[in-house]
Amino acid sequence: MESFWAAQESNRLEIFWDFFKPIDSEWRSPAEQRILDDYYESQKYLEKDWRSYLEFLQRSRSPVPPKSMEVFERQLERRRGTPRFRKLPKSDLIYFDKLVHELRWSLQREIELRPRAVQAKSKPTIDYDLLREILSESAPRVARMFKSISQSDWIDDVTLAPYGISGLSTKLTLSNGKTVDPTDILSEANLDLLALLIHIEMQIAASTRGQARVLILDDVFQSVDAPLRQRAMRVLIHELSDWQLVITLHDRLWMEILARICTDAMGVSPSLIELRKSPDGEGPTVYKSSSGLLRDLYFVRDHIGSPVLLVGACGRALEAMVDYLSISLRCKVVRAENDKYSIGDLLPSVIEVLSHNVDLGVRDSAKRLKYAQFSRNTFGAHHHAEGDLISPEEALDVANAVIKIAEVSTCTKCGLTMGRADIDGDTGKSGQKAWRFWCRKHRIGQPLP
Repeated sequence: MESFWAAQESNRLEIFWDFFKPIDSEWRSPAEQRILDDYYESQKYLEKDWRSYLEFLQRSRSPVPPKSMEVFERQLERRRGTPRFRKLPKSDLIYFDKLVHELRWSLQREIELRPRAVQAKSKPTIDYDLLREILSESAPRVARMFKSISQSDWIDDVTLAPYGISGLSTKLTLSNGKTVDPTDILSEANLDLLALLIHIEMQIAASTRGQARVLILDDVFQSVDAPLRQRAMRVLIHELSDWQLVITLHDRLWMEILARICTDAMGVSPSLIELRKSPDGEGPTVYKSSSGLLRDLYFVRDHIGSPVLLVGACGRALEAMVDYLSISLRCKVVRAENDKYSIGDLLPSVIEVLSHNVDLGVRDSAKRLKYAQFSRNTFGAHHHAEGDLISPEEALDVANAVIKIAEVSTCTKCGLTMGRADIDGDTGKSGQKAWRFWCRKHRIGQPLP
């Protein structure tokens, strides 16, 4: 986004032509247009100097100027060798030398500019009228989104005013009526936000003219604080709900937050991948990533980490999972002092409720959760003299129990922990009703056996 403000204001319109130009085609930039204008100007000077040269030689016929310096020098040598030329007075020879000097200069200038002018002339020009029209239409939407995200009550309006051939002036109207340049008053974060919103509005306009609805945001919020970036992404996801968004990040916490924002806004979990350095150090390796409570557990399991690391990651996931399940499954928990509950307070009631789930796999996994807690406390969370004695098989068995319940209880669309729905007429040996996980938002849930 820095490139928007770094670009010269007088040429800022050309930034957006890439969004609208035909695919795989070049276009005539303002710099190339200046080359073409200089070439046309050099042709005028060349024709003027050539006419003066012919008039001195008293030529009634006016052929076009020579195309190369070599041709001109041969012609000049022949002229100097004629009897008439040798009889000229000294004052005329001095004047002729002056004409030759000026003609050489204008011819050399035309020759130097000619190849670049031919190349520039072959390219289509930027449709500045189209860009001006789109920016004028986009300004109110940019102002609305910027004020909503930045929560800057002291800003009344954002003005995008094209001028000249390719200039674009961006101004803010303050609540006191003053008009100021954004770079004089906005923070770096808000400058990046404003530039991003202008770019996105131009991308939206381009999509109505045939461009694909795909947008790549390469860590665009690196200079923006957390509340501002979260508000920005909620607005952008709403505005671009039917677009394919590719967002690159360098902050794992921001990835977790953004994944939840996308899930809440769209009702589906985004696809996550990670790029990590290859073990051989020769290049990046792509890993399918995840967010949420199983992220670290998946990673340690899939990369065959040590059993101690596995039960440690398992314990962290278990603690979070039990906290969510105790609420979504409406478990009966004895109220603790200050309403602070540990895993030991929540786990027994969660295991009791899970023991009546319709899925035998869930019921079997629930029985192993108590050992998962023991393994976490004994091996994964604290130093223990016999910590290295836990086998990979034991650690993997504990991890799979936690993963089984976490996966079954998570909605495949929104990524949130599902509640429970009793199954009418189906009771277990204890007389309690059997139930299954159910997402009330999307009306989907755990399949019946």
